[in-house]
Amino acid sequence: MLNYLSLNKNFVRLVSIFVMSGFFNFCWSQVQTTKPNNQVSDFSKEIKNTRELIGLGRLNEAQQIISSQLGEKPRDAQWRYLDAVLDAEFAIIDQNEGVKSFSSIKLKLDRAIEKFERFTEEFPELSEPFNNLSVLYLRRGQADRSRESLERAIINNPNYELAYENLGDLYVYLANITYNKGLSKLPKSSRLSKKLDHLNQMPFLAKPNIIRELKQK
Repeated sequence: MLNYLSLNKNFVRLVSIFVMSGFFNFCWSQVQTTKPNNQVSDFSKEIKNTRELIGLGRLNEAQQIISSQLGEKPRDAQWRYLDAVLDAEFAIIDQNEGVKSFSSIKLKLDRAIEKFERFTEEFPELSEPFNNLSVLYLRRGQADRSRESLERAIINNPNYELAYENLGDLYVYLANITYNKGLSKLPKSSRLSKKLDHLNQMPFLAKPNIIRELKQK
């Protein structure tokens, strides 16, 4: 079980954001031919601007907009998704800074996870919610559920490059923990030491993020 509050930032890069010309790009292989009544709504300028506010760390401003929009359109999938993203961002910031109590951070993580889980029940064909759940599960110390979420994201979209990368990073993270545990019992093991040194030389981003864009073709 992973330590809830002391995840190594060098190994918790379970989500990265690809940016090109100011837009977030994601590849979708599955196309829904029929549109249910509650299908994901079209992108709007306001949604894009709100995502940018979250990206800039202006979470309180984004929260006001999201709350207002959900008051008018409580079933809109795009705004509900951003609402879950916002909760996740608040939880991640508090956990990284360590300024809030364990119970406060856990409450925010649980709330974000609950929203994403509900989202995956209503839109099981989407990949981004499963990817984000993987980040949050790992931060809650649930490595198995983190892995399962990434595997589901890949099933939904076999061309989802980010999910493959994140799943590989998760295995590397778990290998790092295992080698360290082995060295705590066998400090003179050259085999474990060499493999751990090799892992520690691999490049990782320091700050985990949540995928903020929900897109379906």
